[in-house]
Amino acid sequence: MEAWVSKNGVVAGYDTVGNYHGTRKRRRTNHHMRRTADQNQELAHHRFPPGNKVRLNGPRHCTNAASGVYDIVRLLPERDGELQYWIKSDLEGYHRVVRESQIAKV
Repeated sequence: MEAWVSKNGVVAGYDTVGNYHGTRKRRRTNHHMRRTADQNQELAHHRFPPGNKVRLNGPRHCTNAASGVYDIVRLLPERDGELQYWIKSDLEGYHRVVRESQIAKV
């Protein structure tokens, strides 16, 4: 079995026992963090930027949400034709995902 040497001197191929030793290095990429140009365009149309303070609209008995002010944590892409946000209240230990129609500026 033969092996070849790359221009930087790395040996690749099969050793004398028959085990393969490739030269490809694994790259760690965060594919879920990459955005396309269309997704960036969508994010530009949100009414509330991250860091803004908002309140939930409508009846809270359906959502079981804490009353009070929420912080916009992250902008999310649209779903079912409506933009979404990731919000956080100081009274709750977790984040919520809400539609733009469910919140209003404080």
